[in-house]
Amino acid sequence: MQSAMITNMSSGGIVVQGLRRRMRPGEVLDVRMGCETAHFRVIWIGEQGELGMEAMTSQTFVPPSVLVYCSQAAGAC
Repeated sequence: MQSAMITNMSSGGIVVQGLRRRMRPGEVLDVRMGCETAHFRVIWIGEQGELGMEAMTSQTFVPPSVLVYCSQAAGAC
């Protein structure tokens, strides 16, 4: 198990930074936050080591209502 930081999150995926293991697009990871685990596929790898990951399960770490509220609030700025 390795720790990393989620820097962006949506209902369809996450952006992770801080993994030391070399990854390739298409690899599948189990991501755990607290007691919850979800499966994600690596879609892209950024120059600064970020990983763009697509959710493969319906499990999300934040309730959809919170994501909708946050996106609406950001759109009003």
